[in-house]
Order: sequence, then structure tokens, then C-alpha cells
Amino acid sequence: MSEDKTKILVQSSWAKVLPDVNDKSQVEKVGVLLFKRIFELAPGARELFSFADSKEETPRGMVVHGAKVIQTVDTAVKMLDEPDKLIPVLQRLGKAHVGYGVVEAHYPVVGAALLWALEQALGPAWTAETKTAWTNIYDLIATTMIEASGKAESILEMS
Repeated sequence: MSEDKTKILVQSSWAKVLPDVNDKSQVEKVGVLLFKRIFELAPGARELFSFADSKEETPRGMVVHGAKVIQTVDTAVKMLDEPDKLIPVLQRLGKAHVGYGVVEAHYPVVGAALLWALEQALGPAWTAETKTAWTNIYDLIATTMIEASGKAESILEMS
């Protein structure tokens, strides 16, 4: 699949998932869907978050953090046409996540949860081609963040 077709599929499918990033309710809904799936796939990942001890099924902290992640995905999707601007954003995110205890093994879990959440949100519009496009883009995002986090770990080890 060409790079252009990948971008078009990701951007057009994302527009169906989140037609309006200012729709707080939809942003939160998709974010909660994503995080609930992450915690189904990797229950121990919940311990990385401030809401880990909450007894609520959907803690407010999960809603807030999920919304931030979805807004970040929205930004990344919109910046696919500007890789020179997107790559530094992803590198900063990768470095920042080192401090939150995120390790390389967490990225495939988040990727699987993201693909699942997109499939749920898109329903019949989720095709094999769309899945391939999103997989390719997520791999690029994860690789960029992981490489940056490795550099951050090296910097931290030197201090």
C-alpha cells in the first residue's frame, strides 16, 4: 500500500470515528473504550496511572487521560502530511513516557487496543485495508516513540 493511500485511509477513517475533536463526549467515549481494552489485555498496566486504586468501573482519571490520548491521536492523524513536524512531537512523547514507567513492551498492547477500539467505532467501515493502514501508521508512531525513549533512557543513565 502506498504512503499516500495509507494516509488517506487513516485520515478518512479517523474522520468517521471523531468527526469533531471538540465533541467532548465522543472524545471521552473513544478514550474510555481504548483504555478499557488496554486494561483487558494487560491488567497490570493500570498500575501506571493515578487512578489505579479507584474502585469505580470508569474513574474520572481514566476519562480525562483517555481524552488526552485521543486528542493526541487526532493531532498525529492531522499531522501525517507534515512528518517534519510530527516526528519531533512523537519523540517528545516517547521521552516523556519514560518518566511514567512506560517500556517498549507496552507499545504493542496500546497498538492492539487502538486497532480494536477503531474497529468497534467504525463497524462495517473497518476493512482489511483500513486495518493495514492503521497498523502501518501505529508502527511508525510506536517505533519513533520507542527510539526516542531509548535515547531518553541513555540520557537518564548518564546523570
